[in-house]
Amino acid sequence: MILSAFKGDGTFSHKTRLVTVGGMSSDTIQLSSQILRATDIQISGSGLGSWAKEELALLFKEIIPEMFQAAIEGKIKIETQDIDLSNIEAGWNAEVENGKRLVVRV
Repeated sequence: MILSAFKGDGTFSHKTRLVTVGGMSSDTIQLSSQILRATDIQISGSGLGSWAKEELALLFKEIIPEMFQAAIEGKIKIETQDIDLSNIEAGWNAEVENGKRLVVRV
C-alpha cells in the first residue's frame, strides 16, 4: 500500500526515500515497475547484515556508547512532525519546518 501511494501521476514527483527497518509481517515486497519508472524513489534496508565488519565494530565500540552518553546528558533531541498514515495526502504536501523530520505513523 505504501509503495503504491508513491506512484506518480505522470508529472514530476517528490524525491522519496523509503527505509525498511523490519519485516515482521513478511520479508517480501511487491514493487510495480511502474512505481520505479514514475517516482523519484530510493529504497534502502537498515539491517546490520549490510554493514562491513569494521563498521559494526565501530558501531558497538564507539558510536553506541557515545550515543547513550549523549542521551544521558540530554544532548540528543530530535524534533518531529508526526502524521497518521490515514492523513498521508495532507502530509505529502505539508511544509516541514527546518530541522524537523516528518514521521508517518502506520
